[in-house]
Amino acid sequence: IVNAANVGGGRLIVVDAIDDVAAKFYRYHDFQSVKGNPNRLVMKVSTARQALGATSVRVTSDRSTQLTSIVLELPDGRSVPIVGSRAEISAIANRLEAAADSPGTR
Repeated sequence: IVNAANVGGGRLIVVDAIDDVAAKFYRYHDFQSVKGNPNRLVMKVSTARQALGATSVRVTSDRSTQLTSIVLELPDGRSVPIVGSRAEISAIANRLEAAADSPGTR
């Protein structure tokens, strides 16, 4: 979402939690409930970007090498490149998802 906002514009991330447990999850991750609708939550894109510790994220793929490149641009001007095969990037995504689903992790 942060990357899409960098490309297409946008200032808010809006989610509709499916239940109170989901809303609690989003609030734990710094989303704010909308007045009058506690299961609709918002976060500024700039807040999400700061939480990620990156000013932007660029993702490119090269069909000839079958590699994907992810470059995180950090606020201090440094870039952190990650290059991997589809399987490696998928494994990273799975580990990130598992970490996000684990209670007590942030």
